Amino acid sequence: MFGEIWMEAESGERRDRIASTLAAYWERLRGERVAPRRSELDPSQFTSALEHMFILEDVAHGPVRFRLTGSAVARTMGMELRSMPMRAIFAPEDTSRLDDILRDALDHPASIDLVVEGAIGQGTLILRPLTDDFGSFTRLLGCIVFDTDGPMRSGNLRIKSVRFQPLTENKRASAAMGLSEDQAPFTPAPHLRVVKTSGTGGGNSERKPPALRIVRTDD
Repeated sequence: MFGEIWMEAESGERRDRIASTLAAYWERLRGERVAPRRSELDPSQFTSALEHMFILEDVAHGPVRFRLTGSAVARTMGMELRSMPMRAIFAPEDTSRLDDILRDALDHPASIDLVVEGAIGQGTLILRPLTDDFGSFTRLLGCIVFDTDGPMRSGNLRIKSVRFQPLTENKRASAAMGLSEDQAPFTPAPHLRVVKTSGTGGGNSERKPPALRIVRTDD
């Protein structure tokens, strides 16, 4: 009995340790921002969680799909998940709830921690938002770790609990790094101004569209 309790505690610690590695890296990477960019990820910085990580992509507000997955995720689910909707690995009773969680994490940026359960036991699943190069929240960085790495049939994961943490700009991080000073807004030089000119034309010739040119003044 005590051996079983010890094994369960050890498994729980393993799950938390792997998931925490990725969560801590994401937190460092975002700094003072709500979330980091997808292009900033450096897999060499979270090697212990690499097999268990995945990236989800939101395409045109349709089902959120796996963009890529670590080898342990594919091995556990018994299939390659790339391009599949994440809802495919959850039991039908929980797919609507999962869709709401994913949509909330993207539309109202938040960090999500879930406890899930499947045929091989309980698992820890974390989700952290990422932006594209235009600043839109289109991806989620995730990690899922189970008590064991045995195979499990897709489509039977159940959600046991959810922790939802809304995200805002992390001003404390910028202060800690000595970046608390606000940047001065850009102000154009006083000797430059933009004027609008019209194309010339007469008779039946087509009118040229307005153009912009910069002229120097002594004002």
